[in-house]
Amino acid sequence: MSEFLDKIAKDELEHATELAERIIKLGGLPTNVPGSLAKNANGPYPGVMKNLSDYDEIIKIVTTAEAGAIDVYNKIAKKTFGKDHDTYQLACHIMGEEIGHEEMFENLIEK
Repeated sequence: MSEFLDKIAKDELEHATELAERIIKLGGLPTNVPGSLAKNANGPYPGVMKNLSDYDEIIKIVTTAEAGAIDVYNKIAKKTFGKDHDTYQLACHIMGEEIGHEEMFENLIEK
């Protein structure tokens, strides 16, 4: 489990960096106030788990977060298609990785 979570964390840091660079190229300023992240997020912060060995709960939290991210990047891709090629490509790239994360954790669900 830690191997999967480590991979996702590294990918998410890459996504944050890519998005920050894109925001700056478009003339914006990425937030640097951690408290504003939760306020402006597309989904609620899941909180801190009490039982870190509850793999079913970890899988549920991660797949829910990934599904939310996929939805957001799909919306960005739709809005930028034919209007902003670079942002569209970035959204599609990140969305593809988020789909891979979701599938990775869905495959861990015991059947």
